[in-house]
This record gives sequence, C-alpha cells and structure tokens, in this order.
Amino acid sequence: MFVLGLTGQTGAGKSTVARMLEEEGACVLDCDKIARKATEKGSPCLRDLSDAFGTDILRSNGELDRTLLAKRAFSGPEQVSMLNRLTHPFICQLIEDDLYEKEQAGVPVIVLDAPQLFEAGCERYCGAVCVVTAPADIRLQRLEQRDALPRELLEKRMQAQLDEGYLREKADFVIDGSQPLTDVHRQVQKVWRACCRIAGC
Repeated sequence: MFVLGLTGQTGAGKSTVARMLEEEGACVLDCDKIARKATEKGSPCLRDLSDAFGTDILRSNGELDRTLLAKRAFSGPEQVSMLNRLTHPFICQLIEDDLYEKEQAGVPVIVLDAPQLFEAGCERYCGAVCVVTAPADIRLQRLEQRDALPRELLEKRMQAQLDEGYLREKADFVIDGSQPLTDVHRQVQKVWRACCRIAGC
C-alpha cells in the first residue's frame, strides 16, 4: 500500500486538495477527524489535556471546549509543545490502526491528510509527501472567512506552524493552493497520476 502524506499551513487549501484527490479515487484519512476521536469524552488523552490546561476546558457534559483549549494551547511555544506532546501519541496510534485496516482491505493508495504531519512524526508512514502552499495574507483571509475566531488567535495559530521553507524542503510534491480551482485541480491530477504509477494501480 502506498501512502501519500498531505500537509500544509492552515488556510493554504489542503482540505480542497484532499477533496479533489478523493474525487480522483483516493482513500483519504482525515487526521482532524482522527484527532477528534482521540479527544472524545472520557478518553485518556482528554484527561491528560484537562490536567495540563485546566479542568475548565471540559464542558459540563464532559466534552472538550476546543475554542478554550486553542486559546490556551496557542498562547506560546511551550504550550504548543505541550499540546503536541500530549495528543500526538494517541493520534498516531489511531492512524496506525486505520492504515493497517486499509492495508488488510487491499486499498492501493492512501492519502494521509495531516495538518501536523511532521510535528507528529507521521511522515514515517508515507512513501511521499505533498505540501499545499499559499501566501500568508491569503491564508489569513481564508481563515477569517472560515473560522469564527479572533484575528489574534488565528495569527498565533499560523505562527505556531512550521514555515513554508521547511515544508517545501521535505516535500516530494508541492501544490500552489492560491491558484484558481481549475489550476489547483490540474496540479492535483498530476500528483495523483504519479502516486498511481508508483503504486502500480
């Protein structure tokens, strides 16, 4: 089974690329959904987070207040590091379980849609990595339209991520997510054809 790691800075257009790859026939594992599963009510990960960031990040029904956690976790580099250290082991275990299940089912190509592919060490599962890029001003504009969060928090989220130069250096494929959708789609098709050649499908 061939695994393509898909990553990029927030707001670059990674979700759009993932959707296009899915339309091409890819089986996409969404690590945001996996992360939500890892922090479900009553999970060990959620208990660790509440110990580290305050029990009030849990709502009265025991579910995670993601906005409050984000406000605290992205307040500085030490807090970001703590968030990653607490969550990544649980998320990676769920990813491994999903990859094993797909491999047993005979899926030829998996796209691992992972915002923190390198931070979590998930590139070790991948035969190649595709990075989606876009200028910071475009990314911020998209985030303001998408997320009901203060601009200051959005900027902190952006600053907490790996820089574009690092991602480009690690990438086997780079897609410019700032281009019109038709151009992005052409880029996606090239990446998909390359993956299929490698996988022999």
